[in-house]
Amino acid sequence: MTPFERANKEFLSKMDDALFSSIYATLHSMLSNELIKVHNEYCFKTDSQDSIIYEMFQIDNCEEIEPLELARLTYDGKFNPYNKYYGIYNEKPVSFNSVADDDYFIFPEEITDYIIENNDALGNDKIANILKIFG
Repeated sequence: MTPFERANKEFLSKMDDALFSSIYATLHSMLSNELIKVHNEYCFKTDSQDSIIYEMFQIDNCEEIEPLELARLTYDGKFNPYNKYYGIYNEKPVSFNSVADDDYFIFPEEITDYIIENNDALGNDKIANILKIFG
């Protein structure tokens, strides 16, 4: 490998790292509602609909949770219908107020890898600008 090829390879590697870091940091800086939109778009595009995060007002349309099960979980303190969001984890509903409270659903590393590999901003303008800059 020539010195030029080695320098070019190192430069491209640093650019890849910078792109990953920029997108990853952007995901972490998003407010919950914006990050959830990106996450849900990622779920649709990767056929992972079982990981979608819903706003609590949508619970009336949820077919995965039986009303009696929801009542039992609420009574036991395992589900709070006053929280803002919910999702299904291990076939059980999980409620939370922000994605910062949630360790179950959002995986920023996987989303970042998808964005880079597919050059897909997942409908987010901030990510689209980063892809354009590094394009």
